[in-house]
Amino acid sequence: MKEYISVWEYAPQILEALGKGILLTTKADGEVDTMTIGWGHLGIEWKKPIFVAYVRQSRHTKKLLDKNPEFTVNVPVGAVD
Repeated sequence: MKEYISVWEYAPQILEALGKGILLTTKADGEVDTMTIGWGHLGIEWKKPIFVAYVRQSRHTKKLLDKNPEFTVNVPVGAVD
């Protein structure tokens, strides 16, 4: 179930969860790949909230993102309790 949330309302929990395991998921060529985000930050760019995740060049995820730049950032519910 999708639910709109205010990023700023949950920013402290999101940043705390970053150290516990936020996930990035992408799909290309019929393959779904999920990686744990180890580096990232929240910010504002042109008055819109952004989340920046850093993906090493050597990661398989990077190869898939080069083919399809769409991805989701997932914060597991247990990580923000």
